[in-house]
Amino acid sequence: MAAGSNGGCCDGLTGEVNTHRNLVESLAQRPPIQKALSAKIDDFQFNQLFNSSSLADRARLLSISSPHASSWLSVVLSEGLGLHLNPDQFQVAIKWWLGLDTSGGSLCSLCPDTVLLMSRHCARSIRPSCLHMLAHLSVKVEAGNNLTPDHSHTRPADVLVQNWSRGRPFDICVTSPLNTLTLSEAGGCAGAAAQAGEVRKHSANDDKCGDLGWFCVPLVTETYGAWGPEAKACFSQLASRLSIRLQKPKSVILHELYGRLNTCLVRCVATAILTTGVQQGDPLGPLLFSLVLHGLILKIAEDDMCGELLFNKWYLDDGVLAGTSLSVRAALDVISSLGPSLGLYINFAKCEVFGKAELSAFPSEITKRYHTPQLEILGAPIGNEEFCNNFVINKQSSVSFLLQQLQGLENPQLALALLRKCAAFCKMTHISRVTPPTLIKSSLSEFDDSIHHCFTECLALNLSPQSSGWKQACLSLSRGGLGLRSVAVHSTAAYLGSVSSSSPDLASSHYVIDALNLFNLQVSAEDTVSIPLPTKSHFQHDLSQRIENCQFHALYNSGSLADRARLLSISSAHASSWLQVVPSPRQGCDMATSEMQWGIKWWLGLPLTLELGVCAYCPDKALDAHHAVTCKFGGDVVARHNALRNAIFDFCKRALLNPKLEAGAGLGHERRLTRPADILIPSWSNGDKPAAIDVSITSPLKSNILSEAGVVAGAATRQTEERKHTCNDTICSELGWKCVPLVVETFGAWGRTAGLFFGELASRLAAQSHSSKTTMLNNI
Repeated sequence: MAAGSNGGCCDGLTGEVNTHRNLVESLAQRPPIQKALSAKIDDFQFNQLFNSSSLADRARLLSISSPHASSWLSVVLSEGLGLHLNPDQFQVAIKWWLGLDTSGGSLCSLCPDTVLLMSRHCARSIRPSCLHMLAHLSVKVEAGNNLTPDHSHTRPADVLVQNWSRGRPFDICVTSPLNTLTLSEAGGCAGAAAQAGEVRKHSANDDKCGDLGWFCVPLVTETYGAWGPEAKACFSQLASRLSIRLQKPKSVILHELYGRLNTCLVRCVATAILTTGVQQGDPLGPLLFSLVLHGLILKIAEDDMCGELLFNKWYLDDGVLAGTSLSVRAALDVISSLGPSLGLYINFAKCEVFGKAELSAFPSEITKRYHTPQLEILGAPIGNEEFCNNFVINKQSSVSFLLQQLQGLENPQLALALLRKCAAFCKMTHISRVTPPTLIKSSLSEFDDSIHHCFTECLALNLSPQSSGWKQACLSLSRGGLGLRSVAVHSTAAYLGSVSSSSPDLASSHYVIDALNLFNLQVSAEDTVSIPLPTKSHFQHDLSQRIENCQFHALYNSGSLADRARLLSISSAHASSWLQVVPSPRQGCDMATSEMQWGIKWWLGLPLTLELGVCAYCPDKALDAHHAVTCKFGGDVVARHNALRNAIFDFCKRALLNPKLEAGAGLGHERRLTRPADILIPSWSNGDKPAAIDVSITSPLKSNILSEAGVVAGAATRQTEERKHTCNDTICSELGWKCVPLVVETFGAWGRTAGLFFGELASRLAAQSHSSKTTMLNNI
C-alpha cells in the first residue's frame, strides 16, 4: 500500500511538470505578448500623430520611422570612431528630429521653399565611413572624372569597388523627403524620396557606366536617415562579407554600419542648420538687423495715421513711441502688419504703455499704467530723483557681492586689476551716460565709497577718502593714478558726452544745463564748456581729461618738491605699465603680497614705515624710501640692474638679434674696470655700427637733480643719458660701436633713447611673431 501510494504521487507530479513544459513551449513559440501589445500602442499613437500632422510632418514621420533611420540615437558615443555630436549639434539634431523649429525662419536664398541644407557636403562626409567599411576591397574615389571631352564634368562613381562581381561604382546621394518634387508622395509612402533619387541616378549614370563596363549602384539616403532599397541591399551584402572577415554577427556589422553613416549624416545636417543665417555673436548681426528695422521705422514715419507721433526712437529691437494714443496705436498696427514679412514680431507681454487717456484700444497683453511713469528702459532709470537714486542703489547691491569676493582674494595685484577693470567705473558707465548726474549724485557718491572701502581692504591701507593718496588713486593710469575714477565726478563728462553724440537737440534741457554747470565747477577756467556742445567724437574722453588735468594740477601744486618730481615721473609714458600687466608668474609679471602693498604705497607717496632708523651701510643716512631704492651698498641696486638687463637681453634674443652679455669687460690694464656694453647687438640697424646697450637706473629724487625733476618731466633720465655718452662714447667709438644708454627712473619713466630703442625692438618682435607693434611694445 505504501509503495502504491508513493507511485501515485510520482505520477501526479510528472503530469504537472509536463503540463508546465507544454505551456512554456507554447509561449516560446508565440511572439512576446508585452512587445506585441506595446507595438500596438505605438502604432495607435503614431497614427494619431500622423493623421493630425501637416504633409511635411507626415513625410518626416515616415522617413524617421524607416528601418535603421534612428541608428544614430543608439550608437555608443565614441569620438575616435566618429560616433559623436557636440552639444550644439545634438541639441539642433533633436529639435530637427522632433519637427521643432531649428532654422528660425532662415530659408535658402536660391531655394526659398526649402531650408538650406548642404546635401552635397553631407554626401561627401558620408563617403569616409563607406571607405572604412570597404577597407578590405579594392576601391577608388571619384572614379570617372573627365572621361571624354563630351563628358568633361562626368563623375559617375563616388566610390568604385573593382572586385565586387563586376566593377560597381557607388554613387552616394542625399535627398530630402521635404523636397517639393517628392513631398506629396513622401507624405504618403515611406522612402519615396530615396526611391525617386535612385531612379534619377540610374537615368543619369546607367549609360555612362555601361560604356565603362560598370554597374551603377546609387546609395541614396533621405536627410532623416532612411536609405533606399539598393543601398539596403548593398549594405546587407557588405555586412555578410565583413561578418566572415571579422568573425562578427551580420546584425552587429549592420548596426555599426548604419550607426556610423547616419551619425555622420545627422552631424552634417545639424552643422548646416547651425551655420544657416547670421549666428549668435556675429558682428554683422546688429548691422543687418538695423538695416531691416530701418525700413520699418521709415514706414511708421510715412504713415498718415502716425502723423501725431512725437517720438520714434529705437535701439535694435527696443523702441520707444510717444504721441497721441491714436498715433501710437497706428504705429503698432504698422509693425504688426509689415513686421512678420521681415521676421519681426512684437512681444506684447514685454511692452508697456503710459498715458492719462483711454488705453483700452491697445492689446490686452500690454501692461497699462495711468500714473506718472517711473520705469527702466535699456538698463537706465527714467523718473524722479528718488526713483533714479534707488535704481542706482539696487545696481550697487548687485556689485557688492563682487566687491566682497575681491576683498577675500589673497593676491592684491590680481584684486586691484579686477577692481579697476570689472567692478569700478565700468559698472556705472551706462547709467552715467543716460541719466542726468544731478538726479543720481548721492547714490554715485555711495558707490565711490564702496570702491574706496574695497581698495583699502584689498591692499591693507589706512587711506581716507579726502587724502591726497586716494585722490591720486582716482586718476587714470596715464596721469599717475590707479585708474579708480570717481563715478560721481566723471558722471558729468559721461552725460554731456552722450548728449553731444546722440541728442544735441536736447542741449537746452535744464538737466543738460545743470550737468554743464556742475562740470564747469570741476575744471579750470580755460577748460570750461558752453552751449552748443561740440559734436566731435570722443567728447566724453576729452571732458574726462579736462577734469583729470585739474585734479592733477591741484595735487601737483599742493605737493612738496619731491612729490612734484614723483608725480611728473609716474605720469610719463609707460611708467604705469606694471599696473596693467596680467599677473603671470610664468612671464615674471607677478608680485608678492608685501611687494604689491609697498609698491602701491611708494607709488602714491604714502609714508613707508621702516624698522631701522638709519641705513646699515650708510650710518649718516636716514633709511627712507628714496635711500632704500638708491643705496649702492648691499647688492640691491646691482640685483635690480641685472634683472632689467636680463629682461632686455631676453627680448633681444626673441627678436633674433644675436645679443651678447657684458661685452667689452677687461679691455686693457688702463680700462680694467670698463664695461661699455651691458648688451652688445652686432647688427642693430642696416649698415650701422653694433649697438652697445648700457642699462642704467636713476632717481628723480636725487639732491643734484631734484630741483629740476620737480619742474621738468624726464630731467633725471636726460642727465644720466648725457653722463653715459660722456663716459662711453669715446671707448665705443674706438671699438667701432655705438653707445645706446637705456636709462629709467625708479618710478618707471624711461629716457628718450630707451623709447626709440624699444620702439625699434617692438617692430622686430612684431615681424617675428606676426603681432602688432603696439602689442609687443606693451609686452616689453
